[in-house]
Amino acid sequence: MIRVIRGCVGLVAACFALMPQAQDFEAVKRAAEQGEAKALNAKEALEVDNEEHLFWVKINSKRAYLNTKGEVIIPPRSEYIGKFAANGLATIHEGNKWGYINTKGVVVVPLMFERAEGFSANGLARVQVNGKKGYINTKGEMVIPPEFEEAWDFNNYGLAGVKKNGKWGYINAKGEVVVQLRFGYIRPFDANGLAWVGEIGNSGFINTKGEMVTLPGLEQTLRFTDNGLAGVKINGKWGYINRRVEMVIPPRFEEAEVFYANGLARVRENGKIGFINAKGEMVISSQFENVESFYSSELARVMQNGKYGYINTKGEIVIPPKYENIGHFIHNELTEFIEDGKYGYINTQGRIVIPPKLESALRFSLGLARIRENGLYGYINTQGEMVISPKFEAAWDFAGYGFARIIENDKYGFINAKGEMVIPPRFEWVGVFAANGLALFKENGKYGYINTKGERVIPAKFEEASEFSTKGLAMVKDNGKLGYINLKGQTIVSVDKICRYEVLKDGRGEIIWPQKTPEQICEEPRQQRKVRPACEQEDAKIKNRHIRQESCNAK
Repeated sequence: MIRVIRGCVGLVAACFALMPQAQDFEAVKRAAEQGEAKALNAKEALEVDNEEHLFWVKINSKRAYLNTKGEVIIPPRSEYIGKFAANGLATIHEGNKWGYINTKGVVVVPLMFERAEGFSANGLARVQVNGKKGYINTKGEMVIPPEFEEAWDFNNYGLAGVKKNGKWGYINAKGEVVVQLRFGYIRPFDANGLAWVGEIGNSGFINTKGEMVTLPGLEQTLRFTDNGLAGVKINGKWGYINRRVEMVIPPRFEEAEVFYANGLARVRENGKIGFINAKGEMVISSQFENVESFYSSELARVMQNGKYGYINTKGEIVIPPKYENIGHFIHNELTEFIEDGKYGYINTQGRIVIPPKLESALRFSLGLARIRENGLYGYINTQGEMVISPKFEAAWDFAGYGFARIIENDKYGFINAKGEMVIPPRFEWVGVFAANGLALFKENGKYGYINTKGERVIPAKFEEASEFSTKGLAMVKDNGKLGYINLKGQTIVSVDKICRYEVLKDGRGEIIWPQKTPEQICEEPRQQRKVRPACEQEDAKIKNRHIRQESCNAK
């Protein structure tokens, strides 16, 4: 059976313990304490996907949508507004009804559905009425009546899976049945235009015309790969079919995986793992208890007697399985390994480039890998040369603009790939540089933003702050107030409270929503708390004493 166990993909018996990456636990903990715990995550609010570049702010438990100028486009009116589709419409939920709203805040499809989903590319959306599902167009017209127990979105082939009277099939955008509703289950169409359908023990594949090829005893399928083959499990054994649903490799394996780029697929036969080619020929005989697939290189990691090594595509042992653990060769000629509790690096020929003497060794990033020696961090290149000697208390991967964060004397700074200190360590904490060339920094307990020269372009004055979005906005908290700033540090909008009622203010501190004076805003709660008539007060007292008495309102 194919499944995923703790990040390991492949045959169940071949899932290895993942390579311990010797993460900088001390550095990670320190980073959380010093800054990352207070770095706001504003991605969901700021990255609203629409041409108007809207973002939302929650106010009085309602969502308001603003543009990047800070203008209120959609006033607060709903606890939930979905993602805006390409047609500019999003679902809106109020009370127990659903409808659709545009980016101007206009409800274009009234809130009259029990449930509503986003629009598909063909301009139709699923809705629910009286417990049944149907489809509407952008005008809210019911083009496919709500008569289905279940319904899917329309796919790239213009078909949607639907269920009626307990049976599944496919319809087109006109509501016409393309694949008869006669199956106990269906699966989505894959890139080859085939879908797995059927009943338990009697299933097969259909194409987009509804033509079906039955495979008796079909229990499970794998995806089609570039060589046009897909694994199928029939009566407890695995084999492979082509796109015409012809059995090209008869089912004889206990377990199987998809074919990888090198043309090999991992299979289990007679309890042992080996590899076959697209003809079903056993290229590497079934001989291994535990071996991974050939993922991104011509080598596969193997484990024997609790030790790790590597084989090549001929099944030859290239790196003897004698290490406590060993990493993967991903776009590099080196990977880390562990021997006697120490880390080193080994190349694809099995030659040890750096002996196992390191306390920590991590994967390569931009051609360099972090190592730890004598409690300090440095970097090596893919030739195993120590290009930046271990001298930092903590260090991170090279990321934006080719910089890496480091800690020296308990302060954060940045180095380049040559080990040059491009921004001296003088901050309490720093984030990574975003595409706009700005990074968060912390100083005197407050957050601001620096550029790649280390210049403070937005002073550290915020209690909390987020990275900038692609639209050039960041969420910040200033004097306890949540707001949004632009790349110049100017406040676009902020959330404030007047008489315990949340309001939106612009960069000048003036109220932009609701469009009322502070006096008018404060007056509303008073009106809501108006004194009740004397008889109503007396009724309340009577009820509190649990005395049965006809209320004065009923007299």
